[in-house]
Amino acid sequence: MSKIKNYFEEKIVPSIDKFTNARYVKIIMDGFMGVSALAIGGSIFMLIRSLPLGDWYTNFLTSTGLVDILNFPVMITSDLISLYLVIALGYFTAKSFGKNPFSGAMIGLGALLLLTPFETTAILTDATGAEVSGIVSSVLPVSSFGATGLFLAMIAGISGARIYVWCLDKNIKIKMPESVPPKDIKRNLLIGIEKLF
Repeated sequence: MSKIKNYFEEKIVPSIDKFTNARYVKIIMDGFMGVSALAIGGSIFMLIRSLPLGDWYTNFLTSTGLVDILNFPVMITSDLISLYLVIALGYFTAKSFGKNPFSGAMIGLGALLLLTPFETTAILTDATGAEVSGIVSSVLPVSSFGATGLFLAMIAGISGARIYVWCLDKNIKIKMPESVPPKDIKRNLLIGIEKLF
């Protein structure tokens, strides 16, 4: 038994430590930990909505309108989890390379939106009760930001922020005109505004 324990401690544990301390694995772990509170919060409301108490409970939730109230937190947490994840991954990627994490988060979000189709299929009912389906454009489909979009969010968040880091490392920046105040002035202005409130 001690041979198995020694083999595990000498060979397996160091390999697991090396894997979990790899930069991108750590970024993904931190990103998922960052959105875990939202996922848990949405799950609590989903659990309350789905308690197996029989038809009387379902009818009660529907008749009182509580089902819509319970659906709203689920919609803004679980159904949009990819949006939160892409922001977290962009943030932690930029932070891992010592760059501005907020910019990394926004660039990751922009990368995801760039890859998202701005159209969806909608089914409408006319006055006679007939259903008509068609493609609606210039909309963001919520279904793209749920669990089905997690893999794309992972790629977009890390890749977008990594390109941002690469551009900064190569000194590829957008030079602002003289009319734009320098960073210190903007920071001092924000500090002054905070002191007002």
